[in-house]
Amino acid sequence: MSIISLKNLFWLLSFGFVAAILVWILAFNIQPRTINKIKLSPFATPLVAANSIQLRLQEELRQSPVWLWGLLPEEEFEVKVLFEFLTRPAGNIPPFDELWLDEELQLKGLVSSVSNGKSAPQVPQVRILHLRDSIQQLAQELAQKLAQKPRRVLIVTATPFAATFLNGSPAWVLAQEKDLNFKSLLLANFPRRRGDEEKIELPCRLPPRDETGTGELGCRIQQKARSLYRHRMTSGDIVGVMDQISSRDFLFLLTKEPPTDGAN
Repeated sequence: MSIISLKNLFWLLSFGFVAAILVWILAFNIQPRTINKIKLSPFATPLVAANSIQLRLQEELRQSPVWLWGLLPEEEFEVKVLFEFLTRPAGNIPPFDELWLDEELQLKGLVSSVSNGKSAPQVPQVRILHLRDSIQQLAQELAQKLAQKPRRVLIVTATPFAATFLNGSPAWVLAQEKDLNFKSLLLANFPRRRGDEEKIELPCRLPPRDETGTGELGCRIQQKARSLYRHRMTSGDIVGVMDQISSRDFLFLLTKEPPTDGAN
């Protein structure tokens, strides 16, 4: 084989390799690396956390008319962060026209609060729905609604349902609507010591142990948590960190800093 032919073969293989990587990235809707949005920090109150979201994601919040907000309903701090976000809007971020609440969360207190015009004047329309069972219909409805008239919609659901990279999740279904411009904010707790990794709501599980289908999300949480074990914070403080982990998904981890006992 001639030198010229070898060079052509080399460039052909190189081009094919790069093209394969690009196709893989686009197909799985992921980025080559995560982007840190909020470094590990203490959050004295839910309002401080809500303000941090508005500050660090202000450009994304302005540009995307639809947001999925995933939270764990048993985590009281996470629910309060959402409430503060809704009731204290940032002046430089357009308000949401509609709030869709997933019935499975059973956030009755939040529903009554945001339905009160005085509490959340920037969300005039609140809708209760069963997201998982009606996501196909809702995806089409949302796409049609946005095509007819500019609307800003905030959809609140469980954290795994809001993750676009979990195959079959409601967010994944929404992502199949090619013209639907949306982002997802995923709130979850995370371990601060290796011994607590199995105690969190979304632990890392690989097949065949991943019976719920949320294992990939848990593994991303665990990966981030392990990178922070050496960074100690004040015991008892609520601490958190946020990364952009895909083109659509922002992972905001919050937990209470445990006592310092030397265990990792």
